[in-house]
Amino acid sequence: MLAKASSAAEGLCKWTLAMESYDRVAKVVALKKAALAQSEGELADAMKTLEIKRAELTKVVDELDTLTTQLTDCATKRPILRHKLCCAR
Repeated sequence: MLAKASSAAEGLCKWTLAMESYDRVAKVVALKKAALAQSEGELADAMKTLEIKRAELTKVVDELDTLTTQLTDCATKRPILRHKLCCAR
């Protein structure tokens, strides 16, 4: 109906509606970008903590491997030492 009266008025109405729609979408997107930035910051902190914990775990696993090797060595030596102890009496 407006198109029949003035094509310029029709164009202005379409532009106004498009700008209003863009503004609504831009506000939603801005909120989501802010939430994304916060989540990425939290993820970066969590990844730093994870790397620290992985390094600590590596140390503990290395220590466990060392102790397991020592246990195996001692278990191997035990019968020999028992035999020597029994024969020495």
